[in-house]
Amino acid sequence: MKLVIDLLTNTIAGSTNDPAFNPSSTQVLIDTPEDFDSATSAEWAYDGMTVSHDPMAAMERAKTARKSRIKAEAGQLIAASDWKLNRAKEQEQAGWSDLAAVDAILVQRETIRQSSNAAELAVDALTDVVSVIGFTWVVDVVVIAPRRLTSYALLSRFTSAEIEAVLAAAETNAALRVWWEKFKLAASIDLNNADTIAGINAFETAGLLTAGRAAEILL
Repeated sequence: MKLVIDLLTNTIAGSTNDPAFNPSSTQVLIDTPEDFDSATSAEWAYDGMTVSHDPMAAMERAKTARKSRIKAEAGQLIAASDWKLNRAKEQEQAGWSDLAAVDAILVQRETIRQSSNAAELAVDALTDVVSVIGFTWVVDVVVIAPRRLTSYALLSRFTSAEIEAVLAAAETNAALRVWWEKFKLAASIDLNNADTIAGINAFETAGLLTAGRAAEILL
């Protein structure tokens, strides 16, 4: 019996008893070592002349290869959503959609990234080559979407009277003015951000909003 060696990975791709077998350009045939055990073929490595049994090296080699494939698979999944992200961004910029539509795509992409990271950690925890080679992963990590609004969209949640009160107070309150200026310059506002929550609640504490309005605006 001859062993079929994959020269791209220096691993055993199979075996043959057919004297007419013609290996491909990336394969080579070698004699089977006397101590070779086909049950552990994944743990044998080709050194340019013959194969030797090295379970630890085989394990590391298999893990590296599987994690590389996971990265590539994740990259392909993310790339497949590029057009969706571009469309969502264009529609948001044109005013036909909002940031929530953009964030929905970003969450999908981040879910893939975090799921692939978790998969690589799972591969590292495996203890036998066969399990590593047969490992499969799914996109299943839960990612919480941000709650973003444009500055204008958030401002629209205030009444005209409330905006007037905030602007008037900002004339004499330095801390409030700083917050307001940062708010105006922000490309987007995250309603889950601690500074956003603290700032709007401060309006209510200062009497610029009626009781319960901060919670309504942040909802």
